[in-house]
Amino acid sequence: MVEDDPITMILVHHAGHLALCNSMERIADSLPDKVDLAICRAVINALSERVEKHHRFEDRVLFPLLRRRAASDDGLIRSLDRLGEEHDIDEGHAEEVIDLLGAFHRGSREISPDAAGYMLRGLFESMRRHIAFENDYILPAARRLLSNADLVELRVELELVDLRPIN
Repeated sequence: MVEDDPITMILVHHAGHLALCNSMERIADSLPDKVDLAICRAVINALSERVEKHHRFEDRVLFPLLRRRAASDDGLIRSLDRLGEEHDIDEGHAEEVIDLLGAFHRGSREISPDAAGYMLRGLFESMRRHIAFENDYILPAARRLLSNADLVELRVELELVDLRPIN
């Protein structure tokens, strides 16, 4: 059953993050005068609720399982290390974007549209590259390397993450 496959569940999480990126791009494209405040609020909520939860799952569950199964694959280990560093960087950028969108939502006109667009584009482009790499390289490696017991552990942990769809 597809819902029971944790790799597919991760792909669904990634699809949610890509939808979030699309929303950030719509905001960036609408600057400065046509910003949809409902989209701003949805992005603020999604960045606040989704991104860190998913990163913690990967950093604490998925990546350690892969490290154990691929101990001799230096390339994969380096990639996992780099992805963990990217999580920290993206979370810092996400906090800045949350603050920026909160100011827009409150009606602030003191924000440079060029700076806002630059911040939004930097975050969603980074997230898209990161997700593409995980989908193209890390998740296929997980399918090859993880045991059935590992997959059961992943599924249980994923159910605890509880990522809701973006509104």
